[in-house]
Amino acid sequence: MQNGTTAITDINASTAKVYYTGSSTTFSTATLFESATPTIADFNVTGTQVLGQGDNYFWLAYDVIAGATTGNLIDGECNSVTVGSAFTPSVTNPVGNKSILGPLSGTYNIGALEVAPNYTTITNAVSDLNNRGVNGPVIFLLKDSTYSGSETFPISLNAFVGASPTNTATIKPNGSMTPTISGAVASGCLIRLNGADYVTIDGSNSVGGTTRDLTLTNTSTTSPATVCLQSLGTGAGATNDTVKNTNISTGSNAATSYGIFAGSATVGSAGDDNDNLTIQNNSITKAYYGIRADANATGVNNGLVITGNSIGSLTAGSEVLFSGISLAQATERASVQIAFST
Repeated sequence: MQNGTTAITDINASTAKVYYTGSSTTFSTATLFESATPTIADFNVTGTQVLGQGDNYFWLAYDVIAGATTGNLIDGECNSVTVGSAFTPSVTNPVGNKSILGPLSGTYNIGALEVAPNYTTITNAVSDLNNRGVNGPVIFLLKDSTYSGSETFPISLNAFVGASPTNTATIKPNGSMTPTISGAVASGCLIRLNGADYVTIDGSNSVGGTTRDLTLTNTSTTSPATVCLQSLGTGAGATNDTVKNTNISTGSNAATSYGIFAGSATVGSAGDDNDNLTIQNNSITKAYYGIRADANATGVNNGLVITGNSIGSLTAGSEVLFSGISLAQATERASVQIAFST
């Protein structure tokens, strides 16, 4: 029974499904018990399942139609269970419901004390972006001083629905904040744009500013990379993305460490068509490669702009040891500012 569902038409275009996970309390679609078309009145889901000793878990799931009304509620209750004979569950109508969420649009704060529709972690904000997409420009404002232990790294921005020159996604500090995002990701990236388009990481805490107020550090000493722009294949690169006004470093400047890497999903390997990338006004220290952007002849990186960056350090141990900027198969280069280490 759909007790509390705002509009049955949101969920009755396809069947409601009941899944079985045995003794596991983790939802999975691996075992379908059975399905039936949901109604406002009682409906039956009839199937056969061998039960194990102890607790057995069944899960009711709905398919929400495209275009369902944002904010409508989805709910359900279980009035009867038949195992040999029928009986009434001790709790027929569990507390709670689910709200239909539409695409993101507007400005959202990210901080430990934030409440919905804002976010407590960057991980959660990016997960929503990946799952919900956008129908307008989105800005995520960082309101805490550190983002580390509560985050799940790598933070991965995927190709999200609705991205366009207008409907962009931006991550930047809130006014007056100078946050640090840090974590240890061995042989991988702290933040990766996984085929994502029209994303900007802007480290300035003012609108249109050029101050470097955001620090990004992959603290791992094993082949770390801090920001990665990664292609999913020929014609499926991370495109029209910008990394600017940040302080970037890693936990090592031994071989195979990268401040910013643009290539394939495998760090250090060439990836096609990461086009129209802008890497601007960043300070990059403690890495083997400051910036490396590699493509193949089958999908060169068009429109690459690298400008106004400070690469290297005069502090012992924080140098960029091998290459400030390394490019392969890029059609355009812009002005480069490099601070050499000694």
